[in-house]
Amino acid sequence: MQSPLYNPSSAAVSGSVVLRVVTFELATGATKQYAYLMENASLTGCSE
Repeated sequence: MQSPLYNPSSAAVSGSVVLRVVTFELATGATKQYAYLMENASLTGCSE
């Protein structure tokens, strides 16, 4: 999982609730990406 990146600046992602989840299949090298919306905008990141 990845928290919102500070791109172009930290102000641009302030209050963002979107996380990116990336999966990687070792056998084939296939990747998938998913967007996950956090329920609480005051949270600052994610934890595995």
